[in-house]
Amino acid sequence: MSVCFFCGKEAETIHELIGGINRLTSIKHGLCVGACLICHRKLEDNEKIKQKYQVFAQEKFEEKYSHDLFMQEFKMDYKIKYERRNK
Repeated sequence: MSVCFFCGKEAETIHELIGGINRLTSIKHGLCVGACLICHRKLEDNEKIKQKYQVFAQEKFEEKYSHDLFMQEFKMDYKIKYERRNK
């Protein structure tokens, strides 16, 4: 098994960095990481941490592909969404 992306312990589950309605699209594009159960729970329970990794996933996707393809696939610009929300 892999290691937890967040703490380095043994991963016990897979975490989709962009979940919800876009969970399957995240899986399709490999925007998933190994997570231990403690870190996975923290991610699910903490909206700020979840937002941080959604933006991270978007940035990684756009580095590999493009912003236009991200918008076509995910239909949400997480960078803009959270930038506005956190002002």
